Amino acid sequence: ESLGLALESHYAAYGHGLFPVLRVTLSDPDALRAAIARIEADSFDIPEYELNGQAYWKIDDAETGLAAWFAIVDDHLAMGLAPAARENEYLPTLLAQSRPSKSVEDSGALVELVAQKAYTPYGAGYLDTAAVADELLNADSVTLAYLGEVADGEFAWDAGAMDPVCRQEFELMTRVVPRLVTGATELGADVVALRYEIELSPMLARALPRLVSD
Repeated sequence: ESLGLALESHYAAYGHGLFPVLRVTLSDPDALRAAIARIEADSFDIPEYELNGQAYWKIDDAETGLAAWFAIVDDHLAMGLAPAARENEYLPTLLAQSRPSKSVEDSGALVELVAQKAYTPYGAGYLDTAAVADELLNADSVTLAYLGEVADGEFAWDAGAMDPVCRQEFELMTRVVPRLVTGATELGADVVALRYEIELSPMLARALPRLVSD
C-alpha cells in the first residue's frame, strides 16, 4: 500500500517489438510519488523529465545503450525498456500520447484465447513465436531497427548475414510450435491455479500420442 498498489490492481505486460512494457493500475498515485521521493532521499537520484506536460523518470546505462523509463500516466504506472537513442520514437507510445500501429487489444486475440481455453478473467497471455522470429529476422522490425543504435554492443545482431538454412529452420520451428499460452483457471481464497500450454502443429500433435513406452 505504501507504493500505491493494491491486490485488485490490473496489469498488462507486452512487447514493443521484443522490448518489454508493463502497466499496473495504482490505488494511490501520490503514494508512489512519495515512495520515489523517499528512494531519492535515501539512496540515489532518479532524474525526472517531461514530454508534452507528462512527467517521467529515466535510468539509462551507457555500457549497453539501454534505458528504463517509468511514468505515472493518469491512474497507472507505465514501465518500459528500450535503447536510449530511440527515446523520441518510443516515449510517446509508452506515455499514451500516441497509439501503436497495431495492438493486442485491437486484434481481440486475448478475448479469443480466454474463450477458447476456458480461462477465468484473472489473467491470460501468449507468446507468438512467429512474431518473435519476425522481430529477429526482419531487418525492418521494430526490434532490429532499435538495436541498430547499439549494433556495436553486446546486443549486436545482423539478420542480413544469417545463413538461409538457419532462417528456414527458425521459420519451421514457428510453424511446429506456433504459440506458448498461459491463463488462470481458478482464483479463490484457498487456491490459485494456472495452466501453461505449448501449442503444436496438428501433424506433430497427432504423432506424439503414438510415442508410448512401458
